[in-house]
Amino acid sequence: MGMLSPGAAIAANPRVDATVLGTVGGTWVAGDTVAMTIKNPAVIGSPITGATATYTVVTGDTDQSVAEGIASTINGLASLQSFGIFAVTSYDTFANEVKVTLHHTGPVGNYTVFSAVVATGGTGTFTIANSGALSGGSGAVIPYLNFTFATGVDTVNFWIGQPRFVDYVLLTALVTQGMPIY
Repeated sequence: MGMLSPGAAIAANPRVDATVLGTVGGTWVAGDTVAMTIKNPAVIGSPITGATATYTVVTGDTDQSVAEGIASTINGLASLQSFGIFAVTSYDTFANEVKVTLHHTGPVGNYTVFSAVVATGGTGTFTIANSGALSGGSGAVIPYLNFTFATGVDTVNFWIGQPRFVDYVLLTALVTQGMPIY
């Protein structure tokens, strides 16, 4: 029995996104800002903060356009795109709420935390569920550099682009030590 190619391994065992939901509401005033921070020890350049992750409200913005601006700001960061981090908007007709869902593909996303600070002259809010912690991600981790990782008595080699299924303990150790995986 031969080894699966990376593409075949992922096709046979798809990676599932970790997600967290944010709700946009209130009245927005031009110049209001939503400054976002996305943290994960395995993401190079984490945390992503400051002006590059800030949405500034413009005249006429509604909850929907603010949500789209937040998602667009996140999706416009190449540093996040390369790690499978992105946002989508939706409208919950039952609750009459505008939502932004942050996604981080694969099990590494379970260690991502999303936060936002709103500076408003109106009553605008952006509330993130679960204290901003993403959850639900699963599948293989994929190294973006070759490296060797030692845990207890075992040593594990990781090769760039080769998917590897790891248990929770090893995944936690890899992420908290900032190993090059996504």
